[in-house]
Amino acid sequence: MRRFKHNAIWHGAVIPALLALYGGYCVVAQTAFLPSDGSSESLDLTGPSAIAMGIAWLGAALALHSKCFRGRVEPIWRVAELGFIAGLLMLAGGWIAAIAWAILDVLH
Repeated sequence: MRRFKHNAIWHGAVIPALLALYGGYCVVAQTAFLPSDGSSESLDLTGPSAIAMGIAWLGAALALHSKCFRGRVEPIWRVAELGFIAGLLMLAGGWIAAIAWAILDVLH
């Protein structure tokens, strides 16, 4: 039982909170930073693409929190599945929008 609580706290609360803080910062400041693997330059996003990336990070936080924290509580696990699906949709939509806006910025 103790291990369950420890994993649920880290994976379901702490890490999603950090992701949500960074996602909120990206939305408010309209700037996002994606590090590279060393073989290429890092990616700095600004404006609408950074907002979309922030929404993607918020979606990742929602999905992780719903799956690892709320999904383990018996009375609300069905609602947690909806939160997980909504988080994944936000994550995918944010990435797609960020890439589209970044490409449009390069083309203009």
